[in-house]
Amino acid sequence: MTTQKASLNRPVFKLQEFDSSNLTVLTTLIHRFAEAGSYDLFVRRGERVVHRATVNVVRETCAPHQIDVDMAVLGSAEKGCECGKREGYTLREGGVMCFFVSRGSARFRVSVQQIGAKEKRTLLDSASSIPAGDLFAVTLVLPGVYRVVNTESKAEMTVEVEMPSGPYRMDQPTVVEIGRTGKFGSRRASIMLGQSVVFRCGAQARIRLELVKPHDILQKREQEKRRFTIRKPDTSD
Repeated sequence: MTTQKASLNRPVFKLQEFDSSNLTVLTTLIHRFAEAGSYDLFVRRGERVVHRATVNVVRETCAPHQIDVDMAVLGSAEKGCECGKREGYTLREGGVMCFFVSRGSARFRVSVQQIGAKEKRTLLDSASSIPAGDLFAVTLVLPGVYRVVNTESKAEMTVEVEMPSGPYRMDQPTVVEIGRTGKFGSRRASIMLGQSVVFRCGAQARIRLELVKPHDILQKREQEKRRFTIRKPDTSD
């Protein structure tokens, strides 16, 4: 029997801000390919392309309906993206690709362009906004009140992350609709620690979350850190 040493993903417990234009650990971007065709996919880490692939969207029902891409493992080689050896994906028409970051503190961007059109049509450029029909999910592991803004429409809402008082399921997300005008379907949402909030975009959106009121337990922890001092050894003798 082999055992694997568990490692603590420390960046998870430091993030207090999230932005759909910079995909990080605890965030997921879900892009839907509504039409059959060929698409150029680019994944960037900062300004560097770490992954390029062709996505072939087909009508055959035997093709997968969902493909998951862990961006944390892309471009791990020293030379980064080997774009000459472009990878390929096959996806069913109407299917989705889920882009997530499993570990680390790097920030990623995703873009998708249609291939074969007279003029290249950009369907997704997460650095600027998320198109209508896509979803952006955030898992929140620090309790408190978060301010959420759609910078495209200036709409705002709050998400409260509560400490659990009993058993609960972490795999039950709360879905927040963004309407055609860019406004949130609700002004407030409440989830438990470790659960996710999913924003379903009915219009182009850029979503930002910021922890504006930490839970009392976090404030107490910060106060204890400030009181902690290192005493120098007495060398008077």
